[in-house]
Amino acid sequence: MNLRYLFIIIALMMPLQGCSVKEAAKRIVGTSTQTLQDKASQDGISKAFHCSYEDCFEAIMRLGRYKPSAKPWVKPPEIDEGVFDIFMSDLYASPPYIIVMGVEGSVNTTEVGIFFTRTSLETIRVDVSSLASTAKRTVARIVFEELGTKFQVAE
Repeated sequence: MNLRYLFIIIALMMPLQGCSVKEAAKRIVGTSTQTLQDKASQDGISKAFHCSYEDCFEAIMRLGRYKPSAKPWVKPPEIDEGVFDIFMSDLYASPPYIIVMGVEGSVNTTEVGIFFTRTSLETIRVDVSSLASTAKRTVARIVFEELGTKFQVAE
């Protein structure tokens, strides 16, 4: 009986925890971006471009490698020469992000975060972060070169 009341109290307290419960659940499942986000603000590599969230996001997503589906009828097999694997992405998160893996020269499970922040009405800052400095520099070079060919670099 007492265990039942304890469960009810915990269940009622969960919504009061707000984001911390959501972030804790993401950490357990392995989908938390908080560590990479914190690294981006501390020692990430950043560059600003004159583009919209959607345009910058899509340009980077096009750099991703196609991962073969378990259902071959979903997408016909084709050679995909992307430069990294897209692990997770969310254009509508705050901030929007893309997490990539499979960076050449790094362990294929090394995560690199790409975060987008609006700095003005027409400018988006792109931050690249990782716990592995080599992977971070490699992805930053590739991403910034690609965005630089499509959009004007902001001062």
